[in-house]
Amino acid sequence: MTRLSAAFGRLFNALAIAAALILLGMVVIVTADIVLRNTIGSGVVWANEVSEYSLYLMTLLTAPWLLRRGQHVRLDIILTLVPARAAWLMEAASSCASCSSATASP
Repeated sequence: MTRLSAAFGRLFNALAIAAALILLGMVVIVTADIVLRNTIGSGVVWANEVSEYSLYLMTLLTAPWLLRRGQHVRLDIILTLVPARAAWLMEAASSCASCSSATASP
């Protein structure tokens, strides 16, 4: 199980690095679009669409990494009120529900 956990850790780190590179590319494209629009009057036509899809993709790529680190956005007020074992079970149920809803087909 430790080897599998380490493999998933490396995969999630690679996905986070890919998301960071996509963010870097998006910054370059948007900056080029702004500079071109202000200098020659015509920018990169597809910059807006690329930045929109990049935001979605970055969200999907970093979600498993953040969830594994426990840094995903969540409300933990109930988790602080219940015993530790119940909080752990609630977190496990939440992770399973998130996984099933993410993989469910429409």
